[in-house]
Amino acid sequence: MGKKWKKPIAILLAATMVITPFSSSAAKAAKKTITLVKAKQSLKVGKQQQIKINNTTGKKIKSVKWSVTKGKNAIKLSKKSKSSVTVKAVKKGNATVQAKVKMTDKTTYTKKVNLIVSAASKPSVTPSPDQEPTAAPEATVSPDVTASPDTSASPDTTANPQSATLLHYNMTCSEDGKRLLDQSGNGNDAELSGVSSTLQQNHSLLIEKNGYIKLPEKVFAGRDTFTVSVWLKNYSGTINTSAMFVGTKENMPISYWLLNPSNPEGRMKSVMTNSKNAAEPYTTEVGISASIATQGTPGPFTGTEWNHYVTVITPDSITGYFNGKKVGTSKLNMKFSDFGNDLAAYIGKSSYPDVTWTGFVREVEVFQNAKTDAEVAQIYESTKEADMDSKGTKSEIFIADRADPYITLGADGYYYFTASYPMRGAGDKDGYDRIILRRSKTLEGLKTAEEKAVWDESESKISHRFIWAPEMHYIGGKWYLYYAASGSPNNVWDINCHVLMCEGNDPYNDKWVEKGKFQAAKGDNLSFTGFSLDMTYFECNGKSYVIWAQKPANSTSNLYMAEVDPAEPWKTTTKAMLLTKPEYYWECVSIPVNEGPSVLIHNGKVIVAYSAAATGPEYCIGYMYADEKADLMDIKSWTKQKTPALTSEDLVEEYGPGHNSFTKDENGNDIFVYHSRSKECYEGTCGYGTEDPLYDPCRSARIRTVQWDENGLPILNR
Repeated sequence: MGKKWKKPIAILLAATMVITPFSSSAAKAAKKTITLVKAKQSLKVGKQQQIKINNTTGKKIKSVKWSVTKGKNAIKLSKKSKSSVTVKAVKKGNATVQAKVKMTDKTTYTKKVNLIVSAASKPSVTPSPDQEPTAAPEATVSPDVTASPDTSASPDTTANPQSATLLHYNMTCSEDGKRLLDQSGNGNDAELSGVSSTLQQNHSLLIEKNGYIKLPEKVFAGRDTFTVSVWLKNYSGTINTSAMFVGTKENMPISYWLLNPSNPEGRMKSVMTNSKNAAEPYTTEVGISASIATQGTPGPFTGTEWNHYVTVITPDSITGYFNGKKVGTSKLNMKFSDFGNDLAAYIGKSSYPDVTWTGFVREVEVFQNAKTDAEVAQIYESTKEADMDSKGTKSEIFIADRADPYITLGADGYYYFTASYPMRGAGDKDGYDRIILRRSKTLEGLKTAEEKAVWDESESKISHRFIWAPEMHYIGGKWYLYYAASGSPNNVWDINCHVLMCEGNDPYNDKWVEKGKFQAAKGDNLSFTGFSLDMTYFECNGKSYVIWAQKPANSTSNLYMAEVDPAEPWKTTTKAMLLTKPEYYWECVSIPVNEGPSVLIHNGKVIVAYSAAATGPEYCIGYMYADEKADLMDIKSWTKQKTPALTSEDLVEEYGPGHNSFTKDENGNDIFVYHSRSKECYEGTCGYGTEDPLYDPCRSARIRTVQWDENGLPILNR
């Protein structure tokens, strides 16, 4: 499954990055909201802080309801008002404070503050009966800036010296951002290397761009029995990497334990070497998803959601657990202490020359005993955040086995649907060879409308398989189809943007003629010179634009934009502008990709949604936007969102949402059209699990109604 989900074109992609400037106009729009000052704070037991409401909406606040939605035993609230609340830390743990703010115009804002409560510092010298210890100063947090938790004190020394916990990281870092502080009381701090100490979602740290955490090797050296518990959110995709590793230091480590949340098959892997083989140490692995499958138990398939991984090692066995449940146990002939004392221990890398791991990590614990099934289940339940099980609403399949779906409403009152016509296995000689069209007087009617091929590649001498991602646009009084096709027969590496024009006014019945490969403006030596596809079209303020995906030589798949003349919409009239490159962790999973652009103009904003990453469960949708009146060919007009708008986590039994388009329903509501895979395909039981993704027909079209936030930006995950 996992490794079979990558697009074949992705083999050529290489990572390069660009930072898209933030527009001043968008910044002004983003400020019209409610924010909480001193969000994501850290407190010591016995201390208190005030959380204030910052109102930049220009409206008056009618009421505020303060509540603790998580960790009610860790904090207490007092002095509640429409402007602030006082928080007192009473017990070590994590907590969330929520403010539900109602405005006089009936608008409601719900904002949250995440907190970490750490134990009070123990004085280094025992005070006399009449002397009180001096508390360490608290770290300050600037408004609306994520800050490292309060780490002014030394590690918690209140832990029981006889405790089974060897180390515990709740992601609290030192003030200088260089160390991850051990909360077990044993002083086993870790070193951050290229990892920001800024807290992320669910009190986690983000490891990316060759960063890693160096663990204290002494914790593991000489031990034959221990348990490792860790929460991970994987953004490395399905590759050979290591999210956690303890082993010898050779470039090809002879002895090790290794945890990979998603191996090349998309499965959890937790293995230990069981003998010494310097040439091929991986052949000695036993455990969960060992390199030689018969030497262990297949791990569960995993995605980009939060998952809990536990490994229990004893002198004669290794046992893996996934989300509180046992996966399997393998016998050991070799003890962990046989690895010796000269070890390396990491979160995010291994001694192997593999790529470093990318993802979020939280709640890391190592115990000196072997936890039982019941104890592992209890750890899972006690460390799971409340929102980790939350999912969006379920979307039913709209039209099965149709990827890259596009729907438009014509002036003739018909809804038109087109999409990529799939291949059904590598031996299918008919797939990706035509452009199909459906039409109906209602949106719902498209589901059962007759589907016909309006054009076939056999009619052409310049457009050949593979025919991908067609879009139908009404431009300058005529219907056009934009699509990707190969310039040579059966050559998937010769893909470029092509155009068809309808000779009449009935796109469903009239003849379509070729206008050929898309042509670049004079002096533009980049556009359509390499692998290009996924072209879309839109109009704004009297100008016409196209956006497409292209992979220049030695670069990634990026989005480019140019103007066109409606009289000849198969030629650009300006040089291409680089609109976006993959740069954030969610855009670079497995392969760095930006593709599949679509445009929606709403409430004064031009919104470009696009797909990112490889096409497995990591495939997702992000967006960027500009003011409708801005110069759209000036990159400074655009703001790119730093987080994805729709991921597999937001869906119920569907995976890898991507390549969307927008239309409107009969009531004028904005409709979001996209494709995704079903649970059967995700688990490899669809009948095409062993096929290259090029020949996998399982991506199906689905639709959702677009929701809008208070800033006029789309919400796609509800």
